[in-house]
Amino acid sequence: MEAETIRADGLVAHLNHLMAEVERQKQEAEQAKDYRTALGCVRGMILLLELLVRLTVDRPSCGLAVSLSVR
Repeated sequence: MEAETIRADGLVAHLNHLMAEVERQKQEAEQAKDYRTALGCVRGMILLLELLVRLTVDRPSCGLAVSLSVR
């Protein structure tokens, strides 16, 4: 169980890193007025959030806590 929690924590950390990268790309696209790319980034963020929620719902015993912030 502890190894599973460590792997899950690592996966969540990786998803958080990916989310930050997508957010950075979205901001760059918005500054360049490339709204098609910005919208694609939003779609990517939604997919990452869905994956994160699925991970926590499917594995409630692994001790993950999810905190979402909406801007």
